[in-house]
Amino acid sequence: MGMLLNPADVSSTNPWFMVFIPNLNALVEDLSAGSMRFCISADSKVQACAIHDDQAIVLSAGMFDLLCKLASSIVSRGIYPALGTTRKSDWSPDINNNLRSVRDILTASSFNEVLNPSWFNDSERLELFFQLLWSMVRFVVLHEVGHLWHQHGQRRKEGHRFEIDNLGSKSLQEPKQALESQARELLADQFAFRSLLRIQHEEILHPPTRKSENTVRSALLSSPSEEISFGLLTTYFYFYAVDQYNWDIENTHLYSHPPAPFRLKALLCDLFEFGTLGLSPSECQSVIIRANVIADAVISTTFQRFPDLNWMALMNDKRLLKHFTHLCDEIPNWRRVL
Repeated sequence: MGMLLNPADVSSTNPWFMVFIPNLNALVEDLSAGSMRFCISADSKVQACAIHDDQAIVLSAGMFDLLCKLASSIVSRGIYPALGTTRKSDWSPDINNNLRSVRDILTASSFNEVLNPSWFNDSERLELFFQLLWSMVRFVVLHEVGHLWHQHGQRRKEGHRFEIDNLGSKSLQEPKQALESQARELLADQFAFRSLLRIQHEEILHPPTRKSENTVRSALLSSPSEEISFGLLTTYFYFYAVDQYNWDIENTHLYSHPPAPFRLKALLCDLFEFGTLGLSPSECQSVIIRANVIADAVISTTFQRFPDLNWMALMNDKRLLKHFTHLCDEIPNWRRVL
């Protein structure tokens, strides 16, 4: 994961670090009652890590930079035009944009738009950027907290006591080892998503500190169904942006991490089965459908692509459905026993 840094060490290249570090420190400390700590890594790779022996959560500079670019791209393209003054959103898709992953597009893009965005002086657009980025970064950090909370490192029978979420990794393992690793990842995703919704809901119960915050809340988080929808949107954006499309169905059961759309589908299944925030599973179904349509439209418009209709549809392959059943049987073995 590279050398651990003082936040000030990376502020010159990405000053948004300094805005979010205090919040991330507080997030990790509050969830763990002070037993865990948050750190930054200089690594340019798009990854995050849970270190069990040190009870530390590590976020790489590469991961944070990518999420900054993603949030900035969405805001700059004119998505959610009712917020602030923005360019007219247009969609002129180019098939060539579908030949590259969103991750590759973001990695190759200039960081200048993140540092000097056209909307920087527009309080509502700036608030939208903050809310999008904050939600995605929190999901990543909460995923790693989930590994520590479920004590995955202490309960592993082999290997190191790190849980590295190296997104896009194609690490192949023995079937049993891969099944256990993927079960831990899906469980950490469940922990992250449900924690994200709960924390977001608790924040909304308190008065906003900024006028722009109140405006964005009213537009995007006005009810429990809207809160769930926003959480699903940002999680969808995150998984879509980190997917490198370097996996294949035949070998999915041998990977250390499930493919990004597989992980997203697992979250949707959990939400559909149990519901959340007072909404029943059947009520969540309509929220899920709506959020998926909106998320696909936002990605297509932001990156001027044609909709990728197969991204989630491939998850219905019979081999993946069988593998998902095996994972559902394995997941309880990695839950924390209270």
